[in-house]
Amino acid sequence: MNKTALFLCGLALAGQTALANNIGIGYGATTELYKSDKTGYVLPIVDLEYDNFFLKGAAANGLSFGYNVYQDDFYTLSFYVKPFGGHEIDASDMKDGYKSIDDRKHKVMGGAELSVYTGFYDVEMVTAVDYGKEGGNLLFQLNRPYFVNSKLVVIPSVNFVYFNSDYVDYYFGVDKHELGGNIKHTYEGDSAYTFGLNLTGSYKLTDSFSLMGFAGANKVSKEIKNSPIVDENVVYFVGTGLIYTF
Repeated sequence: MNKTALFLCGLALAGQTALANNIGIGYGATTELYKSDKTGYVLPIVDLEYDNFFLKGAAANGLSFGYNVYQDDFYTLSFYVKPFGGHEIDASDMKDGYKSIDDRKHKVMGGAELSVYTGFYDVEMVTAVDYGKEGGNLLFQLNRPYFVNSKLVVIPSVNFVYFNSDYVDYYFGVDKHELGGNIKHTYEGDSAYTFGLNLTGSYKLTDSFSLMGFAGANKVSKEIKNSPIVDENVVYFVGTGLIYTF
């Protein structure tokens, strides 16, 4: 995904679980995962469903198109394609001393997701797997919506994402020809993970418009943090958006 929007995209829509068929625009500010100067992101948001087909995501690179193959009051099993999966970073966006790297590009990824309403304190469990040419990842997430009143919904969530070694090596590894400036050594990525705590809320302004906000933090494992092109091991983010429901 587009830099640290990897962490923003899922959360931007998590607060919209109580809404159906919505589009919107948001903005997120984040500390940077890569050694990059860019810390703000405009997030187009879409969540559409028709006859078990769906299109959802935040920002172009977070979009997924898929089909719910099974759905009832407790379980939803979906298969999907992400045309712009993975991280993305342009060398031109890196800080001085780190511009010698190759661009990391979006990759087409396919995946499957199982959502389960556990019935335990209204907790929803989500498990998803994505895979493409440059490796893949496995997500495990727990969401618990709190309907404060008829207008306000707050959703705390916790997530764990595992990335295989091919994925980490492509997006965070460093080859010999990329050395230069402040990049002094090569790096071969190994399998890694992130752990996140997030809070998302949605406030209904009118029958058609809602104000959405999100905040949280994600910690990356040492297999990502030790890369010479990665900045911090904890990424913080906050953002807001306006959603139109129809």
